[in-house]
Amino acid sequence: MSRASSLCLPALITLAATTVAACGTATAPGLETPTVAASGTTSASAAPSDSSSTSGDSTNPSTSSSAPQSSAGAVCKTDSTIGPTYSATMATKPFGTMVQVTDELQRTLQVSPAKPRQITAADPSLLDPGMQYVAVDVRTHLVSGYTLYMSYIDFNLFDAAHRTCYRTSSPSALPEAQQLSGTTLNSTTKDANGAVVFEVPVGTDLSTMTLAFAGGLNDTPQAQWKG
Repeated sequence: MSRASSLCLPALITLAATTVAACGTATAPGLETPTVAASGTTSASAAPSDSSSTSGDSTNPSTSSSAPQSSAGAVCKTDSTIGPTYSATMATKPFGTMVQVTDELQRTLQVSPAKPRQITAADPSLLDPGMQYVAVDVRTHLVSGYTLYMSYIDFNLFDAAHRTCYRTSSPSALPEAQQLSGTTLNSTTKDANGAVVFEVPVGTDLSTMTLAFAGGLNDTPQAQWKG
């Protein structure tokens, strides 16, 4: 080898090393860099977060069915034809007054109803929207005469417009032990006491309601109370 060639060889080696190093750090056109791949992984891990957000929106509490029901438009109504009707001509006594009545079979009975009172239902889910349970505590006593059957169906409650309120003996309204159950009054059993329950619109002024009584499944009232 000549001296000139030997002098140029180190320079060529240095130039080649520099060129290789430079080529190693260059990015080939069209190839995806590791940085892009890492970015794609981050985006995928964020996807469940978006899905969770969408799921949360589908359970908006503002659409809950447990919202309070309005009493607007609620009125007393019934499909029962049993019991006394309202009388516009009969004298009406204040609640709490004992009234003594005698029927066509000469059976004499004393009836004393207390003022209507709102009660907390054992199971309010059976009530129509806007309605509540109202109870009237009743005391009855057979003064004279033979057998007389007493029951909650001997009473009806009317609103200020004289509409008949729905009467119920359901234990979901009031435990049966507290209600006026069917009782045969006679010489040995002379008293029957308990509550008669009705469905009344929420917000009703209970002092405007009228209770009527008619024994023996009659529809002509023998007594009425109000106030």
